[in-house]
Amino acid sequence: MSRNVEIKARCADLDAARERAREAGAEFARVERQRDTYFRCKEGRLKLREVESDGGRRAELIDYVRADEGGPRVSRYTVKPVRFPGLLRRWTAWRRGVLVEVIKRRELWLWRGVRIHLDEVSGLGGFVELEAVVDHIGDEAEAGKRCRVMIDRIGIGEEDMLGVSYSDLLLHRNNC
Repeated sequence: MSRNVEIKARCADLDAARERAREAGAEFARVERQRDTYFRCKEGRLKLREVESDGGRRAELIDYVRADEGGPRVSRYTVKPVRFPGLLRRWTAWRRGVLVEVIKRRELWLWRGVRIHLDEVSGLGGFVELEAVVDHIGDEAEAGKRCRVMIDRIGIGEEDMLGVSYSDLLLHRNNC
């Protein structure tokens, strides 16, 4: 499995976050519209991600395990390209059941091996998510350090950091 370090946080002002990321030297990559279908599983998370951008459409099955804690945290994951996402979604929904769907607009920026996601999540609002792939950077400590540097430059406080996924937030909101 591959590894990354990530930080996720609420962000009330994505425009300000974008400007601060740009000032810190981040480079714009693209805007994507994503639909993540989370399936029931015994451990970790399994999702089908369908992506639409100016570059076309693609889909991938993502299986990952991560502790639910705030601040920088390590995820172990696999990503497999999917050729027929509709068929896979229907079959996996039938076999496992759908937990929740997350629809978002994602603006992707890049800075020193860190992927900066400025996300507008349907039903939840604005978020900043940082991901640094450990294999590309060298080690978990350096990946975590780079994420911390960028989250500070963007101006996100500890009180805004989340330890759960968008799927967990939607499930909690729907069950309240």
